[in-house]
Amino acid sequence: MVNANDSPRLIDNQDSSSSPTPAHFWASTLALCFCTLTHAYLLISIFPYSGYLAIYLLPNVANEDNAGSFAGLLASSFMLGRAISSYSWGKWADIYGRTTILCASLALSSLFSILFGMSQTFCGALVFRGFLGVSNGIIATTKTLMTELAENNKELETRGMALVVGMRGWGFLVCPAIGGSLAEVVKQYPTASWVVRFEPFLSRFPFLLPNIVGAVFCITSLVMVKLFVNETLPEERLRPPRTEIVRDCLMWCRPMLCIPRSSQQEENELIKETYLIPNYSSNRLNDDDEEKNSNESHSQHTQQHKENNGNANHPETMSTIWSRPDTRQHLILYWVYSFVIISVDEAFPLFCISKQAGLSLSEAAIGKILSISGLIFIICQYICYTQLVDWLGIYASITVSVMFTIPSIFLIPACLLFPSSNMEPLSLALLSYLSILMAIYRIFANVFFSSIAIATNRTVPASLRAATNGLGSLGASIAKGVGPAMCGVFVAFNFSSGVVPPHMGATIVFGGLSLLALLVAVPASTRLEPQATATLQKVDS
Repeated sequence: MVNANDSPRLIDNQDSSSSPTPAHFWASTLALCFCTLTHAYLLISIFPYSGYLAIYLLPNVANEDNAGSFAGLLASSFMLGRAISSYSWGKWADIYGRTTILCASLALSSLFSILFGMSQTFCGALVFRGFLGVSNGIIATTKTLMTELAENNKELETRGMALVVGMRGWGFLVCPAIGGSLAEVVKQYPTASWVVRFEPFLSRFPFLLPNIVGAVFCITSLVMVKLFVNETLPEERLRPPRTEIVRDCLMWCRPMLCIPRSSQQEENELIKETYLIPNYSSNRLNDDDEEKNSNESHSQHTQQHKENNGNANHPETMSTIWSRPDTRQHLILYWVYSFVIISVDEAFPLFCISKQAGLSLSEAAIGKILSISGLIFIICQYICYTQLVDWLGIYASITVSVMFTIPSIFLIPACLLFPSSNMEPLSLALLSYLSILMAIYRIFANVFFSSIAIATNRTVPASLRAATNGLGSLGASIAKGVGPAMCGVFVAFNFSSGVVPPHMGATIVFGGLSLLALLVAVPASTRLEPQATATLQKVDS
């Protein structure tokens, strides 16, 4: 039994009497969905051609047998860059506005996407790919905007978040195909008229086209955000970047530049302006009333800041977010589950291609399994998520999603019991079994990620939402960077070391990952039980 003090402190920052216009909400949701698709494209469109890019940039070093390690470096550099900057993007979104930071991230991503495609050295490709990750603050801001655009309408928030997070499924289905078909077009389509016309340029930059598409996605997303998505950060908290960002950067960089502070009073004044009573509204009070209203506003905002955050003399930091027990529990579960999911995504193809402990399938057969499971996911994920949340609520859906994920992972090695399971062509029974199993796994993983995003947003006030999502992206980036490497070593040991019998290797691998998922299910069903949902504690944003 969970005490009321242990249950999450859900914070409602919107006026419950207000409700967004449906047409505008769905237009905004469409724009944010395209932003998520853009993020997915930037992340995974490189997968089909990363090995060939390494061979092209390192002709005397990389070949078809060892290109995988160099391709892994390209993928890891993106995640490393995103881990470095995720929290900063979120923090800036809490100061300069969600849409401003989202547009800045999209603009920078379009630039570095082009530069990455034009790289002529492997070191240059690593650097620009890393900067592409550094410039990526898309996920943290879209999750924040999705919660705030719903304006406390839980039904709209649930459906909107399901669509936004679910776009990753579309990305995994569509983006690799686009990236692979547009890489090295001179080699793939030598007789095409448009290839012949631009043959010298395309031969010099054989991997530029898929990255041009990435830049187009970024610009399109930017335009859609500008047209359809309103700023959700309250005006009294908003600092206009055009006039304030240079001053803020100088203040933040003072310690690194060894510039002495002129006085403690100056620093306190900047803190007050940034976090307590910034008001850049164009509407001005007359001179007689301005001083009185300013004093009242200062008193109200100071008291409000103390109530919301506990300390009005210091700006919010990463440690402030981490000191919130409910938020910390949500973030830890999100990171551990992200590690599990990325590890399964790494282990499954290795299991499929393994001749000793797996299915000995070709790339085409693996692609067929993943394509069918992707189609099932696209068709079913939205309906499954919305119905599950309608029936059970956010927190119960988190627990149920993990409980369904566990058997779907554990039962993967059972396909070895199928007749002729290690022979091609792939039998209909084996194809159906693995496709359905992987679809279930992805659908309930999407349920978890959508629900935990909503739940985490509700544990912090609006002034901390974007920074919290940035901190979440930081941990998830580290998990997604470390997970494949650790899982690869774990799989290699169990499949080919000789210490573990081959017929037991797959069971140990997927059983271990299922056990790790169980470590998420236990606290999800106890520590996150939402006894506070009946009475939301309101904090004025």
